[in-house]
Amino acid sequence: MVAQTPLGRLGQSDDIANVVAMLVSDDARWVTGQGLRANGGIV
Repeated sequence: MVAQTPLGRLGQSDDIANVVAMLVSDDARWVTGQGLRANGGIV
């Protein structure tokens, strides 16, 4: 699984927490109705 990721590592809880923090901030005020996959680039 690790070899399939562009970053060469599995996701950590901080990776998801950073996405959530961005989504609840004013930086995401124009993000509406989107499906966001925080998966490190795994296809």
